[in-house]
Amino acid sequence: MADELSTLALDLKNFLVKYHRITDIHGPTPLSADWRNWEIYFTHRGLKRHNIYHVQRQDPIATMYQAMRADTNGELLVRIPNVQQNALLENEIYYPPHG
Repeated sequence: MADELSTLALDLKNFLVKYHRITDIHGPTPLSADWRNWEIYFTHRGLKRHNIYHVQRQDPIATMYQAMRADTNGELLVRIPNVQQNALLENEIYYPPHG
C-alpha cells in the first residue's frame, strides 16, 4: 500500500504543478512509513502553503485521487483576507473527506 500512496502523493503534486502552476515545491514527504500521512510545501499565487494529507481508509486509488484532488482544489480557492506577507497557510486534507 505504501507504493500506491507514494504514487498518489506524486500524482497530486504533478496535478498542482500542471493545473495550478505552483512554485517552490518541497515534497511530497512522508510523515509515516506507510505513506498514510504526507506533506507538500509550495507557493501558490504568492502565498506559502503547507498541505498535510491523511489517508484513513484505502479505496480504489482512482477514487482516492479524485476526492483528494477535489479537496485540494477547494483549499486553493479559499481566499484568506489580511494574510501577512510570508505567512504559511496550513491545510489538512483527509481521505475520506470529513464533513
